[in-house]
Amino acid sequence: MITFEINGKEYQFAFSIKFIRALDKSIVGNVNGVKFGAGVDMNLSKFIVDGDPIALSDILIAANHAAGGNLTTGMLDDFFDDEKTDIDAIANEVTEALKEGKFTKNKVAKVVAQQAVAQTA
Repeated sequence: MITFEINGKEYQFAFSIKFIRALDKSIVGNVNGVKFGAGVDMNLSKFIVDGDPIALSDILIAANHAAGGNLTTGMLDDFFDDEKTDIDAIANEVTEALKEGKFTKNKVAKVVAQQAVAQTA
């Protein structure tokens, strides 16, 4: 679990099974009428490969809600937009937490490996 201070208040972020469920609900795929959660794969790839700040936001919202928090997208947008916010430091801390997370480390390793193969092709 990691913590960030946003607007003077501490918020916790958990990369737990609740996080996986919450993030997968954000993007739902459909193949031949079978629905499946795709939020984890899509957001991890967009965040790790592209450095996408919206994916980072979605990851943090899901992780905060998994930790029992009530952080909103608007609150996080204001935090990201604040000139004092070091978005690179936040992205690095989130990346490390995802690399070490019980439920995320294998998915992150897969994304990183796929990116390495794509760069050599």
